[in-house]
Amino acid sequence: MNKKSVEILSPPSYVDDVFFDMTRSCLAKNVMEHSHDCIEIVTITEGHGFHCFNGITNKCLAGYVYIILPENTHEFTDCKGVQLYNISCTPDVLDTFGIDSSFWHTCRNAFRKGKHNISLSFAGREFYDLCKLLDAMFEEYSSNGSQRQLHLRSFFSLFFMILSQKFANAAPSPEEEYPMGKIAEYIEKNYSSKIQLDKLAQLASLSKSQLIRRFQAEFKTTPIAYLLDYRVRQAAEILKNTHKSIKETAFSCGFNDCNYFIKQFKKRYGISPGLSRKF
Repeated sequence: MNKKSVEILSPPSYVDDVFFDMTRSCLAKNVMEHSHDCIEIVTITEGHGFHCFNGITNKCLAGYVYIILPENTHEFTDCKGVQLYNISCTPDVLDTFGIDSSFWHTCRNAFRKGKHNISLSFAGREFYDLCKLLDAMFEEYSSNGSQRQLHLRSFFSLFFMILSQKFANAAPSPEEEYPMGKIAEYIEKNYSSKIQLDKLAQLASLSKSQLIRRFQAEFKTTPIAYLLDYRVRQAAEILKNTHKSIKETAFSCGFNDCNYFIKQFKKRYGISPGLSRKF
């Protein structure tokens, strides 16, 4: 079986040797899987949807910031009013800045090369301030002022420091790094089987209440709600692309009760599974 080819994107322009390019987008359709030959920093300013990083899908919400390193792939799906800023910069951003490395010690992991996902979450006043900074930065980026390059480097330096400080404050201890991502991955690989909260808590070496609290903090939903939502989305894809019956589809996606599946499908999509096939 041939491996699916993934497009590798390059910045269309370069402001200088550190800060390359900036775009502002409203996602009206899915963004297909792709990778970059630079660092891409994506900030979600409005809406919600799903972000898939190296094959693992999680919810994305306003206030989320993703740092996508070279060699990694990502895509956006099922977006509802998602607006975002994309900023691309050099993979050697830490060294190019020429700042004392001890200052960046705690955040260096966020920008080290490799197959790892870095996401940050901003809320309240800090999210408001971040959006105002990005708005001003994009206004400058879109201008042709004589000091454009200098101003953009200043904006980018401030933006980079805010992300670095956020990462430093939120960095988990090594033994606690990304356990909830592993739980989400387990759910997505085994969604068609019986999955109980006890089993998930055991995998994470946590109590059920700890698991729910930590999973909800990262994914803004509970593990069981995440499982249910993932099952419904997989069922929608099966109904769209195959001729399987609704009952067969429900059972193949882990539902033991077809009526319950229909209820959950209508709750998520606003129409019945059968009617969805007509669109």
